[in-house]
Amino acid sequence: MISVEVLPSTFPFERLEADWSRLYDGGRWEPSVSYGWVRALLANHLAGRSNWFTVLVKRSSVVAGIVPMVLSERRLMGRRITMLEPVQEKNNTHSDLLIADHDPALLAAWLQALTDYRPAWDLLQISRLLEEGPLNTALAEPIRACGRAFRLKQQQPSYFLALPASYDDYLRARTGKFRSHLKRAEKKLASSGEHDFVVVRGENGIEAAFGDLIEIEKDSWKHAHGTAISSVTHQSGFYRDLAESASKAGTLHLTFLRLDGKAVAYNLGIIENGCYYYLKTSFRSAYAPLQVATVGRAWLIRQLIAEGLSHLDFPAEPYEWEKQWTGDLRWHRSLVLFNRTANAAVMRVVLRARELLRGSPGPREVVHSEARALKGDLKGDLKRDPKGDPQGRR
Repeated sequence: MISVEVLPSTFPFERLEADWSRLYDGGRWEPSVSYGWVRALLANHLAGRSNWFTVLVKRSSVVAGIVPMVLSERRLMGRRITMLEPVQEKNNTHSDLLIADHDPALLAAWLQALTDYRPAWDLLQISRLLEEGPLNTALAEPIRACGRAFRLKQQQPSYFLALPASYDDYLRARTGKFRSHLKRAEKKLASSGEHDFVVVRGENGIEAAFGDLIEIEKDSWKHAHGTAISSVTHQSGFYRDLAESASKAGTLHLTFLRLDGKAVAYNLGIIENGCYYYLKTSFRSAYAPLQVATVGRAWLIRQLIAEGLSHLDFPAEPYEWEKQWTGDLRWHRSLVLFNRTANAAVMRVVLRARELLRGSPGPREVVHSEARALKGDLKGDLKRDPKGDPQGRR
């Protein structure tokens, strides 16, 4: 028997931790549905807000799904609409839902709870479903059966790298131009001073390490553009809390390239199920001529291979610099579900008309993102609330 409970934002969130950890540890999920990740989102992106709730799905009285949802008022094509999204859409790896085995029956119960929710929302959006991922497949039946109009649309892919058996194998798979460029960069760095590569795992030294990360962000080109972690309060809080929880869980993987004892570049990732999820990276602008970002990333890949990991995942939008490191892509889909409201009916007609005017999409083309590009199916039409802006994922 399946039952559903909707918990308000006032419910003590920590009471869910035990069931959350049991579910998360019992499956293969995106890191962005972990308890620590979502807690960091709630404490920073949604701090002081009451526009969210949690859907608790039970099977035979045992918690089998936990999905926090957030409501937000947006303007779309001149109309004010109410958007509903899973909380982790605020900042995720790829879209996912913590629902046991991605069971279609449990997903259907979750959807029913959303359609019954009051006050009524207009559009439900899930923006970055991996096209070949289990959730995209599992959602097909419940979405068609829920009695609401919906729209599935192809979205931009993200890069990923299947890590080979050795670093030499990796280099052999790259172009001669890339290998020559990397070799010159490493020689130039070696002649510039004493340098080393530091890996931070576990809880020891995480406070000082995160301080070094923030200092690099402040000295990076991103700070002046407003996209650095250090320039956005809720982003710095989110990554600080995430780093602390991941270090306790043993999933944090933070590396620094240091020159003469000074941290000049970093890579921040999380490891789950043998995969390294590349969350953030930056370098001090003054050291750009030394190609510290390039060398630091090459050494990161060498380290991941040495640790026996299977994949490196670039989970955000595709960026131009990423294709130097891998040519493999995974495509996404977005889902928009239209509720039975006047606003939703208008949006459905307008979006359909726009698609007809634009014609059938051509062959898949990778459009590399700018540093401040927004994500999502309604990109360009939707004005996000300030705390929902991803602010440049990397």
